[in-house]
Amino acid sequence: MAGIDAKARRRISRAWQESFPGLDIWRPMRLLRRIGPVLQGICLDQVPGRDHYFPTSHVHPLTMDFPVISLSLGHRLAGRHGGNESVSATAGEADIRDAADRLRAQSPLPLDRNPTLDEILGAYRDHLLSDPVSGRGPSNEVKNLLALARFSRSERVMAEQTAFVVELAKSWAYRPDGVHLRDECLELTLAEVPDRTALQAVVDSQVVRLTVDRLGFVEQL
Repeated sequence: MAGIDAKARRRISRAWQESFPGLDIWRPMRLLRRIGPVLQGICLDQVPGRDHYFPTSHVHPLTMDFPVISLSLGHRLAGRHGGNESVSATAGEADIRDAADRLRAQSPLPLDRNPTLDEILGAYRDHLLSDPVSGRGPSNEVKNLLALARFSRSERVMAEQTAFVVELAKSWAYRPDGVHLRDECLELTLAEVPDRTALQAVVDSQVVRLTVDRLGFVEQL
């Protein structure tokens, strides 16, 4: 079966990190940085059974208790003629730089600098308005939006994101088991957002669990 050996994985990771020096090589084929309660990075996601990979920009909110680093707001490199584009493990430096430049231009969040809180929340809102699945119910993306807003300690930010979710909920088509009314579902979703102290405890736990404590760290968004 074709694959990408350890030596190639290290070479590919270094080549991508040269294009994005603000990201650290967390593990081979995974570039990350930590900005407050958010991880941002690029996953060089291997195509199963092939010596190719999909460059994918993403974030992971540390406010979410989760066993692995998710590809939240994931954006795979789009090809020039549509569809997702994979990169060969044997691609040279020029081809990798070209792919990196195109992912940089396509990413919903800036990759050459730390995104702001407003940019991250805006990317979540855009995703929820455009995605046919996550915007149709109380998805993890909805919960991430509200948790990050609560973590910010800003009453204005929390009020704005709550108002957005209230409006979004008018189009919700699915609800958790046992919840029959849309208004009840909305009330439960808003009530389940932890307070700031509880969210900080989740962030601290996730940093240890996901072994991201050695990443470069910016205290605030």
